[in-house]
Amino acid sequence: MRFVSIQGVKKREVRTGILEITTDPEGAEVSVDGVRKGVLTNCRLELTEGKHHIALFLPNTNYGDSFTVDIHHLQPVIKHISMRGTLMVESFWQREGKRTAGPKLEVYLDDKYIGTTGLKLDNLVAGTHLLRVSYRDVTKKRNIEIRPLSPLLVNYTVVQKPAPKKRNGVGDVVY
Repeated sequence: MRFVSIQGVKKREVRTGILEITTDPEGAEVSVDGVRKGVLTNCRLELTEGKHHIALFLPNTNYGDSFTVDIHHLQPVIKHISMRGTLMVESFWQREGKRTAGPKLEVYLDDKYIGTTGLKLDNLVAGTHLLRVSYRDVTKKRNIEIRPLSPLLVNYTVVQKPAPKKRNGVGDVVY
């Protein structure tokens, strides 16, 4: 019986490739295969050949995005990720069972005045925001989620209760 022995086996060379990540807005935290890299976009990373899971996170709005990339030694990979979305805010009257164009509500996003209802904002940073609307001393607040490639339409229906019979004019406003 003969035994075969092999000596001098050469270790496989670890090859790397380049991944360039740009985002709009810049400054997202980067993780590779579940490990934070301690870098922010816009950046250039040297990674081992093969498939990697890349995660991006915007801490100000708690928005995250991820993708898979296949790295090759001689072919740099360039990824641009838009982290912006669209918000539309509209209002309607609800009177006698009919819905018609509504009053102009004051609209605030993250406590900054942005205009009145009927507006469309196309360049909002993705993630969680506080939306506040006001009309005649009535204010409503809610958290909204802005997502790229998924416009958000928020509708408010304003219902005006009739004034008590002893008073002339308009009563309470609810929406």
